[in-house]
Amino acid sequence: EEIARTYGYDRFSDDPGPARPTTVPDHPVFQLEDRLRVVLSQEGLLEATNPAFASASEGNVEIDNPISLEENYLRARLLPALLRNVGYNFARGSRDVRLFEIGTVFHQADVGEPPREDLHVAVAVTGRQRPSHWSQEGTLLDFWDLRGILDAILAASGWNNPSLSAEGEDESLFDGSMHVSVANEDGMAIGSAGRVESHRIDSPAWAGDVWGVELRLPMDPTMD
Repeated sequence: EEIARTYGYDRFSDDPGPARPTTVPDHPVFQLEDRLRVVLSQEGLLEATNPAFASASEGNVEIDNPISLEENYLRARLLPALLRNVGYNFARGSRDVRLFEIGTVFHQADVGEPPREDLHVAVAVTGRQRPSHWSQEGTLLDFWDLRGILDAILAASGWNNPSLSAEGEDESLFDGSMHVSVANEDGMAIGSAGRVESHRIDSPAWAGDVWGVELRLPMDPTMD
């Protein structure tokens, strides 16, 4: 409608010619996002959506005209905001939390170049493996539950032959003793997963460990 208005309604013929309806397939990246949403929903996770604004401690691309002086940078990661979502749930008595987010993160580029944008997926989970029931005790989520979620993400991610390694540490969020790094087929790090360090989130005494994943997604995913 906007195109027609700008072009000018009076410039269209009174007798339009024949037309055949067509469909344009979604971009592979959008298909990847939809595929991940299905996979993570099947794992029992709910999708969160957080603003891209962040504090200086969580980003390195400064905004020229920020809405808030406390959030005057663009985020470099998704997981810190997800952890705040988990803390919000803890403060309201919810101990079983399973969240994921798919979104854009930003990094500084060379002088004179625009910031680099990457598409990430992040997960934060805590609590019991399944809802409580009188017939069984509630077993808490552990590293192997997280590993299952990580494997499901990698299977749907579009990366070719990703590899996992216990080498290296994510010094900013994860406990080094319960942490894995993920690399693509060229050996380039694309993410990490593990137990979130306890001081990174304000957890009540009754809360279990918080587990997290954050991965960079390919901009040209392989479609099976």
